[in-house]
Amino acid sequence: MNQFLKDKRRLSGLRSKRAGESWENLLESSAWRAGCKVIKIPSGCRWVSGVKAVPVKTPFDFVLIKGGKSIFCDAKTTLDKTWSYSSNDPKQLHWLAECSKGGCRAGYIVNFRALNRTVFFSIEKLSGLRPRESLTPEQGINLSDDKSEMNLGALFYERSQEVLATS
Repeated sequence: MNQFLKDKRRLSGLRSKRAGESWENLLESSAWRAGCKVIKIPSGCRWVSGVKAVPVKTPFDFVLIKGGKSIFCDAKTTLDKTWSYSSNDPKQLHWLAECSKGGCRAGYIVNFRALNRTVFFSIEKLSGLRPRESLTPEQGINLSDDKSEMNLGALFYERSQEVLATS
């Protein structure tokens, strides 16, 4: 592979990383504005041979707390118009499912950049996806039709709507 293609891929990866970080910052500030206590899970690392730190993936990004309720979630962003099975991270789904066993809500908060829309997909919906299947934004809980403001209160007080939608 020539140097131009390597540089192009590297820049694309950096842009994607910056977009993800920007999205996480927006989610965190929206949660604070909604009156939530926000716990951001810090990036992890492990030591190799006692001298070198290697980054490791965290189980998920955030714990949002409000009114005695907790939501465990990972912030995702995509240019696609659907959330596909292949976009799921099996280890994250495992840990989110473990958190939901305690009666808490858990899942992904997905920013569909092409649609300018943000939705929440519960762990139950995400775990129900099979290969070559995908979820549309209409199948999640709508949090925003506008990039600048999210209604995270819907996650704490609209559980009955999600249960009705899956029935």
